[in-house]
Amino acid sequence: MKEGEGIRRWLAIVIIIITIAIILAAIFLPFLIDKVKSDEKNDTEFYIDFQIGNPVAVISLPPRLTEFKQNRDLVKVSLVGVPFMNDGQIMIAIRDLENLFPSQVLWNSKNRTIKVSIPSGIISKSQLVFTLTDKDFILRNNRAFISIRDLGKILKVSEIVFTVETESFRLIWDIN
Repeated sequence: MKEGEGIRRWLAIVIIIITIAIILAAIFLPFLIDKVKSDEKNDTEFYIDFQIGNPVAVISLPPRLTEFKQNRDLVKVSLVGVPFMNDGQIMIAIRDLENLFPSQVLWNSKNRTIKVSIPSGIISKSQLVFTLTDKDFILRNNRAFISIRDLGKILKVSEIVFTVETESFRLIWDIN
């Protein structure tokens, strides 16, 4: 072995190892970044899980809404109306908004309208107030039901996810 040849071999090995490390970092770094973003998103997401035919909804709150979640990440809420399918649309009882949020739902039998008021700070920075007419909902078993799609638009839902296998759906708000 010539003088300095061993050092050159070790230097070549170190360069190869560094090159491989850089290549692996370039391959896996995007996945790590997505994982961090996903974890950050979970801190700002508020969602409610429903299942067709199930009288219980599950609310998952981000850590910063501790006053609402009562020291729990998941809150089970009994529903007054069980979600169901109607002509291909998922329907939920409007009265359940009182159980899901600290909101007020008022029925006006004379005008056949429903006024809903949701306080600020839960799904919106300002108070959310809307009125539904009889063309916005259907009546079933003396309960007013609205389609999840229409409710999602009104409540400014970021995303609605439906899982066919379990007949479950999730309303997601990004509360940044």
